[in-house]
Amino acid sequence: MYYYFSSETPAAIKVNGAFCGILSKELKQINIDSLSPFIELCPVSTCQPCTNFLLDNNFFCCPPKSVILTDLKGGYLIKFSPLILSSEFKIIEQHKSSSALVTVFNENGLKLSIETPKDFYAETVNLNINRAEIKEFDINGVHFISVLFENENKFLAIYEVGNNIRKIFFRQVNEYCTDGEFFTVENFCDIAKHQVKTFWEYKNGAFCSSKKECSQNKDFNADNLNEKLISYSFLEEYLAGCEWDKFLCGSVLKNKNRLSGFLGKFIGIMPPPRFRCGDEIGLIYTKCDNLYFVEYFKFCLENRKICNIIKCE
Repeated sequence: MYYYFSSETPAAIKVNGAFCGILSKELKQINIDSLSPFIELCPVSTCQPCTNFLLDNNFFCCPPKSVILTDLKGGYLIKFSPLILSSEFKIIEQHKSSSALVTVFNENGLKLSIETPKDFYAETVNLNINRAEIKEFDINGVHFISVLFENENKFLAIYEVGNNIRKIFFRQVNEYCTDGEFFTVENFCDIAKHQVKTFWEYKNGAFCSSKKECSQNKDFNADNLNEKLISYSFLEEYLAGCEWDKFLCGSVLKNKNRLSGFLGKFIGIMPPPRFRCGDEIGLIYTKCDNLYFVEYFKFCLENRKICNIIKCE
């Protein structure tokens, strides 16, 4: 079994008490031969807690919240993502109006509270942030509160505020607008540098995508791609929800409406690790909050178009 480790912040790793190096965002392969070894992940910064666990079936089914585990089908990627916890009480942002009091604060972790004349809502937010933006807005007579949590990334949460308070939307975004209409903008770090603007419609108690506008880098031309990148570019186009059928031909194109069931709801794309075949492409899927798995596919080309897709064992 292959084990790869990484960490959002520099952290020491020990296996059965033996120091194995310092983890960073770069992947580090560590050979582990013992059964159910004891793993210690210790941030270099003393203000962050350590995480310890046995590498056993319990861990593979339910890793600690500070660990993101990905099953690579033949190996595992274990990413340490510690939350910066501080016991100091600190209000990060507060919003007061006649209809609501919203507070984002730190107290042994990031917390959010919303208080209205009719209800009270509170939650722990598993993010490391340094600022927040709070707004109120209405769509079709329904009142909402948006909270943008910011660090190097931005995460948008929206709460429906009525007789009860409900969290109905959470998504990583680059930009957003709630003025008259609700839309989000996401920038993808892919080959074509896609930017997707999604318009959201409030329907049956939830926000559903009603329209998408997709653009890409003006210098990108799929015809100039190295043939080895065509399948990756197709998957990125598919993931962004853009014009992906231009990469297909033959029976795959004829059956394009069945691709969503065949490929599933993947959230990311990766090249194969060293223990898989080099012509496979890995698609990453969510199992639960911090538990992911990878399925592998092969793509057959004919005249630079995808003519067949095979799911690998």
